[in-house]
Amino acid sequence: MLPRAGWGRRGGRAAFTLIELLVVIAIIALLISMLLPALGQARAAGRSVACASEMRQIDTAVAMYADAFEGLYPPRSSPRWVSLLSERYDMGNVLLCPEDREGAGGTSDNIKEDQVPRSYFFNGFNDYFVDRNGGEGGVELSNNKSMPEGGLLFPSETCLWGEKRTASTHFYLDILEGLGNDFTEMEPGRHGRANSNYAFGDGSVHSIRHPGALTPVNIWGVTRWGRESVY
Repeated sequence: MLPRAGWGRRGGRAAFTLIELLVVIAIIALLISMLLPALGQARAAGRSVACASEMRQIDTAVAMYADAFEGLYPPRSSPRWVSLLSERYDMGNVLLCPEDREGAGGTSDNIKEDQVPRSYFFNGFNDYFVDRNGGEGGVELSNNKSMPEGGLLFPSETCLWGEKRTASTHFYLDILEGLGNDFTEMEPGRHGRANSNYAFGDGSVHSIRHPGALTPVNIWGVTRWGRESVY
């Protein structure tokens, strides 16, 4: 009787040759190499969305604070905004971006509540207070003062919150400190290719590709001259 098709002479099924096995392995490796970047990008996009959600929660706490204090944002003072908000609202774990699990908090000079790890800092509104002082002075004019909500000429285009560099202990982004914290302390690209999240005065949060937060206008500025492009 003739052997059945697909069976070898000894009654066993024909085995893969070494070349066929290598081809299969190469195809599997190729598919994995094509899928891994897509999976990584999907995870990164999810973390960016989670970060934006956290920033909206902080923004809501700030809006509630302003409602309770006659339209004033938390002052640039000590205790800092972290503890001022935490005294009244449950901040939970929203102070750390999922992409920045080692974000530095305050230093030993700060009270305990302000030393918690965080990824974000608040606008120092330097140009607003200098403008109210006739254009004279610097970052020191912002100390122990609260920015009024009504002082934002362009709330939907003015950043209240942004992402700081991981190692930065700054609580505020001061555009008039040194070269400007928008150069030295701001994280320009935490998400994807040079993108970071920014929370605005109207409660919205947007992902902006660097250097779009600084040009053609500087979104950290409040006054017309403070919003001039830094590039």
